[in-house]
Amino acid sequence: MRKLKINASLVGLFMLFVLLASRSVEGQMDERTPAGTPQEIMGKIIGTILDDKGKAVSGARVEAQEITRSRQPDSAGISAMSDKNGGYVLAVPPGTYKLIITAASLETKIVDAVAVTANAVKTVNATLSSAATVQIEEMKVVGKAQKASELIALSRRKAMANVMDSMSAETIVKIPESDVAGILTRMPGVVLDQGKYMQARGMPKRYNKTTLNNSILPSTRPNERETPLDLFPAGILDYVNVIKTFSPDLPGNFSGGLCQIQTKAIPEKFSAKLSATANYNDITTFRERLTYHGGSKDWLGYDDGTRDLPGIIPKNKPVRRGNFSLDDLERYGEAFPNNYSTYNRNAPLNGDYSFYIGNKFNKVGANLVVNYKNEMYNRADEQLNTYTITGSGELRTENAYKFQRSFQYIKEGGMLNVGFDLSPDHKLFINQFYDRNATDEARIYEGFNADKSTDVRVTRLRWLEEQIYTGQLAGDHAVDSWLESKIKWHYNYSVATLYDPDMRDTLYLFDPKTKEYTFALDTENPLRQYTDQDERMHDASLDWNVTLPGASWLVPKVQVGAAYNYRKREFNSRRFAYDKRNVKYIDLTRPVEEIFIPPNINPYELELFETTRSTDSYTAAEQTSAGYTLLDLTLWKKLQFVTGGRFERNNINVLTFNLFRPDETITTVLQEDSWLPSYSLKYSPIDSVNIRLNYSKTVARPEFHELAPFEFTDVIGGTSVKGNPDLQIAKIKSYDFRAEWFINKTDLLAFSVFYKDITNAIEPTIQPTTQLRLSWTNAKDAYLRGIEFEFRKNLGFLHQQLNYFSLMGSYVYSESETEIEPAAGFVPTELKRPLVGQPENLVNLTLEYDNPNWGLTTRFMYKFTDQRISSIGALGLPDVVIDEQERFDFVLIKKLGKSMEMKFTAQNISDDPITYLQGGKIFHQYREGRTYKVGLSYKW
Repeated sequence: MRKLKINASLVGLFMLFVLLASRSVEGQMDERTPAGTPQEIMGKIIGTILDDKGKAVSGARVEAQEITRSRQPDSAGISAMSDKNGGYVLAVPPGTYKLIITAASLETKIVDAVAVTANAVKTVNATLSSAATVQIEEMKVVGKAQKASELIALSRRKAMANVMDSMSAETIVKIPESDVAGILTRMPGVVLDQGKYMQARGMPKRYNKTTLNNSILPSTRPNERETPLDLFPAGILDYVNVIKTFSPDLPGNFSGGLCQIQTKAIPEKFSAKLSATANYNDITTFRERLTYHGGSKDWLGYDDGTRDLPGIIPKNKPVRRGNFSLDDLERYGEAFPNNYSTYNRNAPLNGDYSFYIGNKFNKVGANLVVNYKNEMYNRADEQLNTYTITGSGELRTENAYKFQRSFQYIKEGGMLNVGFDLSPDHKLFINQFYDRNATDEARIYEGFNADKSTDVRVTRLRWLEEQIYTGQLAGDHAVDSWLESKIKWHYNYSVATLYDPDMRDTLYLFDPKTKEYTFALDTENPLRQYTDQDERMHDASLDWNVTLPGASWLVPKVQVGAAYNYRKREFNSRRFAYDKRNVKYIDLTRPVEEIFIPPNINPYELELFETTRSTDSYTAAEQTSAGYTLLDLTLWKKLQFVTGGRFERNNINVLTFNLFRPDETITTVLQEDSWLPSYSLKYSPIDSVNIRLNYSKTVARPEFHELAPFEFTDVIGGTSVKGNPDLQIAKIKSYDFRAEWFINKTDLLAFSVFYKDITNAIEPTIQPTTQLRLSWTNAKDAYLRGIEFEFRKNLGFLHQQLNYFSLMGSYVYSESETEIEPAAGFVPTELKRPLVGQPENLVNLTLEYDNPNWGLTTRFMYKFTDQRISSIGALGLPDVVIDEQERFDFVLIKKLGKSMEMKFTAQNISDDPITYLQGGKIFHQYREGRTYKVGLSYKW
């Protein structure tokens, strides 16, 4: 019932907005050109657009945005396209305007304070080039448009043939999130999987892709293809795009969204910024948190060797009886540090620091970003319950646990970009990015366990390091003498690593007779696990764009290109426990550190025993070669038709081996060639309106572990998993419609319809093992469809005193269905269900107050995410779903003079619990607390 009320109110809000916006614009148009008013009251802006060689620029867009006008304070932008001679004419009402001049492959320019009077002609000629200066006759240029500005983001969106959403650095500053993962949740139709991976328009994470400066990146996670998006801090960003339709110049393995992360552009003059933020969480800061004794360099995000596998441990064969002498086994067992205990200590304020500096020296420019963050968080009221199903179909609680869990996150990194202007037509770039995330987790859970028929106490200590480095060499060249050629290329080398040393699990059982917890004699108790992964990637592309001879009504362009991507992953994990040979004389009620003292580690009592599995190591490689062609036709300056195709040849090889017998391997190979066509039509009946139609075919490929025909344990989640070597590549047909109205320089109204037809959708399923093993299969068929609304509107049309207020938001409704064919070995409860992670309703709303006279900006934000499947049920148990979530956030930004700025953020104001449900009952639930941040920044 609540969901229906939300939907009804949202539809009502949208219809009210459309009505008010329409009245507003009607009023504007009536006032600008009232019926019967002679055209002579208009003025004109004319001019010629040239490049830096004096050649006419055809197809440049010149937009006039009003700054002041007595009769109408907020008029729509008026624009025109330059003709084949570079000339343009703008008819505008009297007033003062800002001109924004954009052209493909040339720098965007802004000309301020263009005064136009009735019946007069104002001449503004411009030269666009890659240089910093702009030659303007009779005008003063106040500066080049920064690519990070929201105006440019809207212009980029408007000009694109693809359906795209964009957020610039200017807007990113106004939201509470501090990394790309969080930023994406403020964009229409995007939710996160595990808080790290993008799901656009309800499509699961495998159908989405991420690039950094147009380069594909490796992953730090063993069971993922994509890089975790929380690795990218907001401080490095120029803008973030989410492209929702495919075109042949883009990677062919996305159909939900392509997240394009672009780092800060090199400035034209010296610029620097220093920022510091203090962070208070109301369930963590100055309160007790669970922790343990780690290393001396933990605060830097580096283990100092405290958690390393002892160097004395052999690498050539498993440590167990029969492979080594009893004396050796005793030495090996005593070599492990005796560090299992936890304790509580107060958490300090969290801190976040960053520094940016950039400059350009003649032909060479550079910018540098360095950032460091150290944060601690508790979870409150955390519980986990598992269920069995009775003969009558009722859920009965099997296990019920209460948690104490604390995290520490240390994030550090930065970027260094260097640009070289070899000549006005040739540029070279060297871009480097590095980021390191360390997660320190301590947790204890207690409660009834059905298998043990008593209460248990389980402790886990874990330190996880994720690191990514990427270096890019790129070029941008213009060869006007040869069909106005534009050539772009890049080569990117990346390394992503995971280091998960000395994860420790210990288990105690409650003895109802003694009323004490006793150390359990299970085989893997205590368990110590050491895991590392190394993934390296080479990524390269070459794009060539030419403008063919056309006519006044036709501008034809052709683009061809090639791309190559190769990634290789090496994964290794080792596990160690102790064989409890005779514990008669050991007091098992004592803490772990008093049980595993050196005198007790010997061949007769506690003996080291390696439990590493033969499937705990694998290497894998994937190679993709691609070529594409694209035809772009602009007709009568109103109709743009883009078509073409991309050919991709993909090879995946997974080699699983016993770490101690590397010659004994299991190999899985998947090879396929794919032809991926795309058709895009954009019609602009007037300059402020775009109507888009898109159709494309794309693919989704299995991840390495999904193909390997062996059982292993997911080192991140602990789930038992087995791959399926018979998996096929999923093929997706996408149909998209979008109508968007750029009401004026800031206001926007957009409506979209989308449909995805998925053949061989790769879906999770359950196999009937003791612990219900996760696997994957190709679904019989699947589809996803939905609608998307987006709006941004200044509220000044309601009353003059509301000129500083704006309302913006988005609403996405989607539904999906996938059907898995009944098969031996698969026991999911529902063969027909929605796609995993797809919410039916998704809402973002923001009320903004922006007063430049006071240097004050505030934002109140609301986000609603509907229920969605988290994991699938089996053997009659329902699916586990993430319950609907509402979130409220507040941001205040105040300028303190010309150089200093203060930012206050209140996040998760309502602090509603995050709840996972199974059959309407709580499966997993916890609270994250409210977070308050105060930051200061100083600019030079």
